[in-house]
Amino acid sequence: MKAKFDNVLLGFIIKSVFFSVVIVAFLTAIMSKVVLVFDLDNSYCAYSGFFVLFVTSVTVGFLSTVKFKNSLILMSVLSNLPILILSVINSIINKSFGQLCISVVIIAFGSVLASVFNAKRTRKLKV
Repeated sequence: MKAKFDNVLLGFIIKSVFFSVVIVAFLTAIMSKVVLVFDLDNSYCAYSGFFVLFVTSVTVGFLSTVKFKNSLILMSVLSNLPILILSVINSIINKSFGQLCISVVIIAFGSVLASVFNAKRTRKLKV
């Protein structure tokens, strides 16, 4: 029983970190290409970063909690811990407490949204 729990936990952690890295890298590359192609001002980079953060938190939260049926909000928030750590490091480097607060709210909202999507997908309606 303990070995099965350890395997599920290890798989969850690896899946969360892998999806976080891949999705952040992919969306950042796309958004940087958009900023370069349309020659946007640097002020739009913060907004594109928040967009990448939201899409990543929803996607990682959804993909990491597909096999879980209970505690979806908690598992979705836990799956977004790598993104939260990245946001904390980014805010420390940029010395921006406001950016950290906005990032935490976006990650929390994205996690709840992903768990709601996942709960609706797994719940069967009896007619």
